[in-house]
Amino acid sequence: IKVTDHLIITTKTYMSFSDTGLMDKLRESTKWIPQFELIERIREEEKKIRDEAVAIEKEKAAQKIESLKNKAAIDKERADRKLQVTLMEKALEKEKILMEKEKAVELEREKAKKALIEKEKEKATEIAKAMKRAGEPIEKIASFTGLPLEEIKKLKVKKA
Repeated sequence: IKVTDHLIITTKTYMSFSDTGLMDKLRESTKWIPQFELIERIREEEKKIRDEAVAIEKEKAAQKIESLKNKAAIDKERADRKLQVTLMEKALEKEKILMEKEKAVELEREKAKKALIEKEKEKATEIAKAMKRAGEPIEKIASFTGLPLEEIKKLKVKKA
């Protein structure tokens, strides 16, 4: 039974513990509370404190898990970026090697083409010399060999 007030009544007046504030003081004091009720209050307070502590620890654990998830996501993103950069660097390196090979092949083609042109020119020059030794007209030599007239005129040959 919960006591809400204590009254002292006389023939002329009365006194209320509630009105005077004594009930509030009695409620705050543990002096007049039975021991079983004090034990129950302590148990309730302990349970409340435990529940609050558990809730706080759960919140901390949830925050830690979220933090670890975020860190893992960031680490994964960094690793993915690093992998992409590495793959791009390797692709660029392969492309560079291919371009260098293509350039080398093109240079070899140019050298071969120049050498062929040079050989054809030497061959034409030898034919022109032979024709000039044989006394063929310069216009005919130019027509057969494709050499310019000025170049044919400059050729020095020993007459047979």
